[in-house]
Amino acid sequence: MRTLQEVRCALGLIALEWEDDALAAVHLAAPFPALPPARGHAAVASALVRYARSGRPDPAKLPVKLLRGKLTDFQWRVLRALMRVPQGKTCTYADLARIAGSPLAARAVGQVMRRNPWPVIVPCHRVLASGGAGGYSGAGGLPMKRKLLALEGVVVPREGAC
Repeated sequence: MRTLQEVRCALGLIALEWEDDALAAVHLAAPFPALPPARGHAAVASALVRYARSGRPDPAKLPVKLLRGKLTDFQWRVLRALMRVPQGKTCTYADLARIAGSPLAARAVGQVMRRNPWPVIVPCHRVLASGGAGGYSGAGGLPMKRKLLALEGVVVPREGAC
């Protein structure tokens, strides 16, 4: 059964969608799915609040089981590779394609980032375009991406800046 856990933090109101003990999705903006409230998972909520306040702990290291759902093998490989990018570091779409074992698939990696069901937890904000920040399809768009990177001590120059 799917349940919803709302977490209020410095990033705003976030909803964690659970299926039993696995995290099915992270919603960064309302409207949230109409689901019964989640029971438990307090450790994950507390860690997210601490991360939003201080940039610690690394959300990719939180003790959560991800609900793979309908992800293809390629999507799963890319997201698992992304979780190996250390906190406070970034990579490009091309770098991530290479790490995931598909060096010519940078554009496809961008599509995986756009559809990431677990933003913040699976830190797609750490993936940059070769010429700058790139995009961020999560709630808040590019300003949210910059905020998440700043929490981790990363400053991304504005496109076109020297």
